[in-house]
Amino acid sequence: MNNATKKTAHSMFRSLGQDIQRSYNYFRRPRVTIGIIAVLLALFVSGLFIPQKSLFLSSQQFEQWNSEHPVLAAVINGLKLNEIYVAPITILFLALFFLNLIAVLIQRIPHTLRRAYLIDRQAATAGMERVNDEPGAIAIVFKGMPPDSSTTLAGKAEAFFRKRSWSVMTSDGGRSILAIRNRYSPLGFLLFHASFLLCLVSGLLVVYTRFSGTLLLTQGEIFYSDIERFKVIDNPKIFPSLPDLGIIVESVSPSYEGATGTDLDVALKIRYLKETFDAVAKINEPVRRGPISILPHAIGISPLFVLKKGGGAVVSGGYFALNVLKGKEDSFQFPDLPYTVALRFYPDFIEEGGVPSSRTQEIRNPVFHVRVQDGGKVLYEGLRRPGENARFDGLELSFSELRYWVDFLVVREYGTTPLAAGFVLGATGLVLRLLFPRKTVRIRVGKSDGGCILHMNGSGEYYPQAFREELARSAADLANVLGGVLGEGQTA
Repeated sequence: MNNATKKTAHSMFRSLGQDIQRSYNYFRRPRVTIGIIAVLLALFVSGLFIPQKSLFLSSQQFEQWNSEHPVLAAVINGLKLNEIYVAPITILFLALFFLNLIAVLIQRIPHTLRRAYLIDRQAATAGMERVNDEPGAIAIVFKGMPPDSSTTLAGKAEAFFRKRSWSVMTSDGGRSILAIRNRYSPLGFLLFHASFLLCLVSGLLVVYTRFSGTLLLTQGEIFYSDIERFKVIDNPKIFPSLPDLGIIVESVSPSYEGATGTDLDVALKIRYLKETFDAVAKINEPVRRGPISILPHAIGISPLFVLKKGGGAVVSGGYFALNVLKGKEDSFQFPDLPYTVALRFYPDFIEEGGVPSSRTQEIRNPVFHVRVQDGGKVLYEGLRRPGENARFDGLELSFSELRYWVDFLVVREYGTTPLAAGFVLGATGLVLRLLFPRKTVRIRVGKSDGGCILHMNGSGEYYPQAFREELARSAADLANVLGGVLGEGQTA
């Protein structure tokens, strides 16, 4: 490669580097941040007006809406606007916001560390010899003090501020003093913006790893990590498999006031990963372990029905989950048999005027109204108690055991813990910045005719007039402690 080619290549790379630097500088400008946030806000608000897939009760309802609005549905489905919160355009702008936030943080970290005096500490105390020339500087005069005692005087001034919990730095042999109240307050900026990153990452984890589904278990039944048994509500985009999870329903204890349920205690034995423990889940108090929460949201009964021949041989049987509480009717069929068994349940049976009903919803005197059909033909209908048989077609149907079933809402999502940590981090940053503003006092001790003189000035982040009043009070206290006199025209 000759020299001309090398120079051309070097010029191209330098130009490319300059273009990248200009783009990077533009990308971290506040107007870009505001633009990205505005687009994200518009996308999230649009989810309130554009029909979202998750709001349709069934796939049939979703398809019906598509058929009724074919052109609009084609646009919305093509751009995935019906899943706006996880649509590619939303993810793109979330990524841009994430990168913009990182770029701004990278730019501000050195500046913030300097303001907290964690780096470039020598630069912080530079120019302290000019404090006496600054507008508003306060002078404290020490007459009759030997000029060579200025270092001792400066040491006492340093001790004065240290005793009052100010951070202190010195230079020029101790004669220049920088006192800082709430020195680490500027770090609140970094904490607050870092919390955005943490909350953003956590929110994406929650959205993309969330699995939710309902799981129906009968008392005594064992479930063990079989995701096929769930009626899925939300499928995760990543991490599709559940952690090692086992559940056994040991007991179910509902409470009622009249016909209204007031409480529900479900005793569970749970295996999570290698840990096995007992827990009680309630209607509004799910069991939580790691990213998993288990919440009971509906119950019913699951009686043991047995179908026998006249001679006593068992034809079929099993526990059947029925939704028959509060007077509802439900039905089931025995496998490979033509009979449909329709049931109404009276947990605390009474009969008034020939009409069956239930005193309460508590299971005290259980009775079933049984109707057996073969197609449209009714083979049997009547009231049966536990142990009593319903006879039809040379068969006998009975129930001898009654258990509850529970429908659980099981949710698995990663990111909730770091999301909470992000909120705590952000709150900590706001408290540091708003409730503990940084204040600085600059002091220079020097010689004067017939003694020594101390000059002090300072600044505060908020409320400059209030800070000037505080500075004047501090100067008066310092003069009183050190035995000096405020300069002419300077009072507390």
